[in-house]
Amino acid sequence: MVSFSTEITQKCNLRCTYCYRKKGAMDMNIDTLKAVCDFAMKQDDPDIGFFGGEPLLKFRNIKKIVAEYPDITWNITTNATLADKRVAKFLAENNVDVIVSMDGIREAHEIHRQKYDKALAGLENLLEAHTNHVLRMTMTRETIPYMSKSVDYFLTLGVQNFMITTADTGALPLAQEDFKLFEDEAYKVANLILKHDKRIYWQDRFARGCNTTIQDRRTCSAGVSYFGVNVLGEIYPCQRALDYENLIMGNVYNGIMEDKFNHYKKLRFADFKCDPTCSIYSVCNGTCYIVNYIRNGCHTFSYYQTCNINRIIMQVADYMAHVRSNNGYTELHSI
Repeated sequence: MVSFSTEITQKCNLRCTYCYRKKGAMDMNIDTLKAVCDFAMKQDDPDIGFFGGEPLLKFRNIKKIVAEYPDITWNITTNATLADKRVAKFLAENNVDVIVSMDGIREAHEIHRQKYDKALAGLENLLEAHTNHVLRMTMTRETIPYMSKSVDYFLTLGVQNFMITTADTGALPLAQEDFKLFEDEAYKVANLILKHDKRIYWQDRFARGCNTTIQDRRTCSAGVSYFGVNVLGEIYPCQRALDYENLIMGNVYNGIMEDKFNHYKKLRFADFKCDPTCSIYSVCNGTCYIVNYIRNGCHTFSYYQTCNINRIIMQVADYMAHVRSNNGYTELHSI
């Protein structure tokens, strides 16, 4: 699969305080969006993700393009505030995978994102329509205390899949006590996920690390089979890179520059400047290439916060794998 996270608009109806994208007012016109699709169709198993800004602001273009390109796999990342029943029905009927960005229960969500009631209503519409969904929660030092309580609540609504990360830009850096609290909350979350037999992406990262050698391990497929495309049709290694012109790899009209592609293709965990005595060294996939570049000026020099969170996530995923290998849920780790 070759994926293109496509910025169909820079506009957004929220102003999340930790958002990594610089605010803009441009939309991707329909001809450029078609050019993205045409370029994607030249790849094996093409996949396009609608991204923003808030992509549902351009719902009319989404409907049009999904109908015109039935052989593309689709996904969308949305804050859900515009996901009314009509939108939810369309996404479900057209097998558009949905990543919903919410930071937790009201007390957590309102700290950085706002419009909780509209987001919750949208999430409920998406669940009612039986969309294939993932709930993405972005934690900061202010919202970590609500992490497990939020997951518990969303489980009661019927959420099946979770992705929990921390904000690495636009938020206060995490202190040592924050990492300890994140670890405590992560184990509580793990027990909830195990008890209800749901999924959280931590397990997938751990499995990748277990099933590949250090020479073959990669953080992700950025710049190789996963790309970000801005409103002008310019191609970057990831949507996280769209504000950094020096990371441009090409465009959907002329293709990807070979030297840029080869640079990312060669990156491996073995290239990271990591401590081989680290507790997760044998299973770690490394940290985000683009965040590392933004924070440290080097794709393979890990940002300390991401590294610490990664260590906790992998340890918790190891715990979850151990529990599941015992053929049933038994809470082994108590807080």
